[in-house]
Amino acid sequence: SYTYADMDGETTIVTLACELAFERGVVTITSAGNEGNSSWFYITAPADGFNTIAVGAVTSTNIVASFSSHGPTADGRIKPDILTQGVGVFAASASGFTNYTSSFGGTSAAAPLACGIAGLLLSAHPHLTNVQVREIFHKTSDNASTPDNERGYGLASAQNVINYPNLEPVNDTYKMHKAFIGSINVNPATVKLNYSIESGDFQEVDMTFDGNFRHNYTFPDLSTNQYLEFYFVYNDVNGTSYREPLSGNYGQFALDTEVVSSVPQDFVLNQNYPNPFNNQTKINFTAPVNESVELSVFNILGQKVKQLFNGNTITGRTIVNWNGQDDFGNSVSSGIYFYSLKSKDKVISKKMVLLK
Repeated sequence: SYTYADMDGETTIVTLACELAFERGVVTITSAGNEGNSSWFYITAPADGFNTIAVGAVTSTNIVASFSSHGPTADGRIKPDILTQGVGVFAASASGFTNYTSSFGGTSAAAPLACGIAGLLLSAHPHLTNVQVREIFHKTSDNASTPDNERGYGLASAQNVINYPNLEPVNDTYKMHKAFIGSINVNPATVKLNYSIESGDFQEVDMTFDGNFRHNYTFPDLSTNQYLEFYFVYNDVNGTSYREPLSGNYGQFALDTEVVSSVPQDFVLNQNYPNPFNNQTKINFTAPVNESVELSVFNILGQKVKQLFNGNTITGRTIVNWNGQDDFGNSVSSGIYFYSLKSKDKVISKKMVLLK
């Protein structure tokens, strides 16, 4: 059976299947798990996926349900991704053709609500990629500014995701899409986009209304990987003026849709797990290329205690175990240790604590 150490985004069969689906363009959403009150406590597969949106559960008052599984993943990533209601959810009942129940619950009730929100988002903006859908969920949920391993990025909102501005590649430039749904009755003739490319001067332009609730503007001069800073101004039907966002500006690159992968652009050394540890801990690092590297453990005096890896690494993730012994097979004493990854061009170090 799988262990928590296998919740690393690249071990369990179901997680790998979800990641493969994502690589083929599918929006992958799953329940975070109902292990919050159990000894397991953490998310379950495939919620550990790099790109899979893991959904935790809250009550009708936006309190995290006690059973909702927590993060992080075994390699330290924040989970769950988002939250939706998972307690007292209204759902169709099997007791009759027209009956409903309000007792449906669990993260398996929360995940379908997130799927529904994703469906609404794609209906409003059919051009969005699965990378953009995931990013929009992260940016618009109510804990986006301080994500953690209980709430993730927070409670998802159908209105927020649909209203969030997004970019679509069109020929050699990009089109900005902006929806306005909610309590403000926007006068469509007044919607203007103010934007700056690569910290240049701001320009104000009129946005085109599509006859429903969406506005758009095609940039004449926006290239891939350029940074776009922008905000919107408009009036409601009574002439009251609004600015979105209220202060500051939106900012995004055109077009940031790269799949989050286990193969980074540079060497990455992750925090060991568990930490502190007793008799064994797991250290993992990822490499962008096949290259000779050395991974070693040092004491606080800078003396090498144990060489864990020395040779050519594979492209992607490498996992190494340390049992708290030195190069001679002797158990080392409790205390603070440092593990260091040395490649041709750089050295990365992190701290860990051995407790006996």
